[in-house]
Amino acid sequence: MAKKYTTINDIAHAAGVSKTTVSRYLNGHFERMSEQTRQKIAQIIEEAGYQANSQAQALSHRQSHLIGMVVADIENIFSSLLFKGADQVLEAAD
Repeated sequence: MAKKYTTINDIAHAAGVSKTTVSRYLNGHFERMSEQTRQKIAQIIEEAGYQANSQAQALSHRQSHLIGMVVADIENIFSSLLFKGADQVLEAAD
């Protein structure tokens, strides 16, 4: 049986607010949100152990932060050096 993850919808339902309000909270857009609502959402998120789904965020932002590499022979020592070098450069660039 697959583990059920807490979703934005679950948080919204528990807090008695819309999914949009929870999304705004998670993205730091508090302009039209009362302090009481902010505190309620924060408490429910903490109690539920909510963690944002990076795959869902990648879909909505159309940006996955994944890089594909094609090599002729993955067992070749130069391929592993290429991967290691690319990883170091990309990590430094965040």
